[in-house]
Amino acid sequence: MSWQTIVKENNLDVSVIGLTALEENMRIDAEYYRPEYLVPHRKNLELRPIGDILTKCQYGISQEMNEEGIGVEIYRMNDLEDGLCKDSDLKFVDIDEPKAKLYRLKPNDILFNRVNSIQFVGRTAIYKHENRNRVFASYLIRLNTNEKEVLPDYLNIFLNCKYGRKELTRKARWAVNQANVNAEELKRIALPISSTPLQKEIENAVNKAHFLLRKAREVYLEAEQQLLKEINLADYKPSDKNTSVRSLAKCLADDRFDAEYWQPKYDELKQKLQTTRSVPLEKVFDLIGHPTQSDYTESGNIPVIAQKHLGPELTLKSTDFDNLTSHSLIKKTDKKYLLKDKDVLVCSAGAPGQTVLWRDRYAKEAIGGSFITILRGTDFIPEYVALYLASLPGQMQFQQYQTASVQQYVYPSQIKKILIPNLKIDVQKELSEKVLNSHQTKEEAKDLLEKAKRAVEIFIEKDEKQALAYLNK
Repeated sequence: MSWQTIVKENNLDVSVIGLTALEENMRIDAEYYRPEYLVPHRKNLELRPIGDILTKCQYGISQEMNEEGIGVEIYRMNDLEDGLCKDSDLKFVDIDEPKAKLYRLKPNDILFNRVNSIQFVGRTAIYKHENRNRVFASYLIRLNTNEKEVLPDYLNIFLNCKYGRKELTRKARWAVNQANVNAEELKRIALPISSTPLQKEIENAVNKAHFLLRKAREVYLEAEQQLLKEINLADYKPSDKNTSVRSLAKCLADDRFDAEYWQPKYDELKQKLQTTRSVPLEKVFDLIGHPTQSDYTESGNIPVIAQKHLGPELTLKSTDFDNLTSHSLIKKTDKKYLLKDKDVLVCSAGAPGQTVLWRDRYAKEAIGGSFITILRGTDFIPEYVALYLASLPGQMQFQQYQTASVQQYVYPSQIKKILIPNLKIDVQKELSEKVLNSHQTKEEAKDLLEKAKRAVEIFIEKDEKQALAYLNK
C-alpha cells in the first residue's frame, strides 16, 4: 500500500515539500508546512517580502523599568491594544538623553512584539501620539516603511488581520512555553500590495479610530473629575505622614497589625467621605462575591473572566477576550455567578481594585474567575459605582485593605466595607451617561479598526474594488 493511499484512507494532514523549498525557507519543522499554510493566494495578487518595504527594523532597549515616574515612559507588549499604542498607565525607564534619542518613538512608528506565548507573539500596533519622550522595550521591534510604496497603517492592519496573524503563527519558533518571531522571519513574510487609494482609506480609518479613542478617554476623565468635585476631593492629595498611634483594642478589632494599614492618609480620606453621607458597599449590593472551584463542573465551555482581561477605563481588553476558553461550567443548580449586564467586576488578587463594567455584548454567557468579585445590586447606578471604585478614593481603600503575601489580595468581606458616597440620583445618572458615552465612543473606534482589517482581508480574498466598497459603505 502506498503512502498516498494511507494518507487518503486515514484523512491525514500531509504536505509534500521539495528540497528547494526547504532550503529557501530555512525551516525543516513539520508545523511550518501544515496544509492550511500552503493554500495559494488568488491570481494577480502582488506579494513582496515585508523586508523589501522597510526603512527601519530596530530592536528596543533592555533596561530595568519602574513605576515611580523616574526617567522616560516605555512601551511594553501590554501597551499595544487593538492595533494602536495606548496613551496612559505606562512604566518608566531611567536612561540618559543619547540613549533616549536613539529609541524615542515618532508618530506612525509600528511596534511589533517578537516574543511571548503564541497568543501574544506578533502583537502589533502603530504609535499615533504626538512626539513625546517615549521609548520601547527590548522584546519589541520598531518598523518604519518606505511610505512611497506602503503606508505604515496598511502594514500594521495587515499584521493584525487574520492573514497576517496566520503568517506570524507560521513563522513563530517554539521554545518551552514561548514562541518567537525574530526580525529576519518577520522580513520574509509576504505582504499583499494594494494600490495607494485603498491604503489611504485604511489610513483614514485608523486615524479616525485613534481620534475616537482619545475622545473616549477625554470624556471618561471628565466624568472622573466631576465625580471628585461632587465629593469635594478634586484637589485632594493624600497625606505623606508615616506615623500613627493605635490601641491594641483597635488593632484586634480590625485584625490588622501591619503599619501600612494604619497610615494617616486612610483616616483622612474616610473623614472626608463621611461628609458625603458615604455608606459601605454591603449596604448597596445584593451580591458581593465570586465563584470558587467547587462552583465548577468539568464539562462545558463558558468563558471565565480573569484579571488579565480587565482593561482601562472600566472596559475589557477585547483582544484578550477573543481568545478566552474554559473547560469549566458553572453548576446548573447555582447560576448566580453567571454575569449579568452592568455587573461591576472587581479584581481581588494581583491588581486589587482593578474594575470593569460588564456588558452583555462582550459575551452571551460568561462567569467571573475565582479572583473576580462580582458586585450586583439596584440601589446605586452601576456605572457610577464602577467609576468611583476606579477613582482615587476607591483605589486608596483597596490599597488599605490589601494583604501582602506572594501577591496582593483583597477579600470580598473587605470589599464590602469600602465606603461609597451616597450621591443624588440625578448626579449618578449624569456621571453614568458620561461613562456610557465614553464606552460607546470606544466601541465605535474598535469597530472601525475591525472594519479596516476586514477590508484588507477582502482585498486578499477578492479584489480591491470590493475592499473599497466595504470600507465606504
